[in-house]
Amino acid sequence: MPLTPVKQIALRDALVDQIRDLILTGELRPGDRIIEYKLAREMHVGQNSVREALAVLEQQGLVTRVPNKGAQVTKLSPEDMEHIYAVRILLEGMAVKFAKQHMRLVDADKLQQVIEKMRAAFHDNDVVAFCNADFEFHRKLWGFSNNLYLVKALSSIVAPQFAHILIKSMKWPREDMLPIIEEHQAILNFLKNEDAETAAAEVTRIIERLRDFAMNVVRQSDEKFSVA
Repeated sequence: MPLTPVKQIALRDALVDQIRDLILTGELRPGDRIIEYKLAREMHVGQNSVREALAVLEQQGLVTRVPNKGAQVTKLSPEDMEHIYAVRILLEGMAVKFAKQHMRLVDADKLQQVIEKMRAAFHDNDVVAFCNADFEFHRKLWGFSNNLYLVKALSSIVAPQFAHILIKSMKWPREDMLPIIEEHQAILNFLKNEDAETAAAEVTRIIERLRDFAMNVVRQSDEKFSVA
């Protein structure tokens, strides 16, 4: 099987970074169409390279493929967000129960390390790093369930949600990060110290509080955008 040239991978990753920056800075807004040939011309690269970069961004939830329309920046309505959270809360509670059966002390340490990444991002006032660490925490937690299908379901459902929140939260007040860090620390503490049923119930309550916070961020962002 032929190997992909390293140079091509480096080009793809560079394009991913550039297009992500266009999205996070608002030059490409939620719902905007992403025209491959136009981006390719502006970036002086081939259209296939842009297509590969968009495929990576689609996996990250920042880009959505729409039938007969091509790629666009991920856009979720408040109703979409509520529907995703309804499913996520059920599945994440299940993931916690499974994780309790399989997690080791070293796994708890890995989650603690991700929380420290969130704290570092808070001190640096780096919203992108903060949101990436937040998503990493949940992906690791799901992975400890040892249930590949549960991990795939949660990843595909939640990635667009995290991406949408990230786009909407670029103007977050720095102090808003602190309660989120403490909620994640509480999740880890319940995982370490409680039985599976109690941990799942407590984590579910935390995810519900995080849902309320995220929905507020999205609504405030939409209000500011409608006024601008």
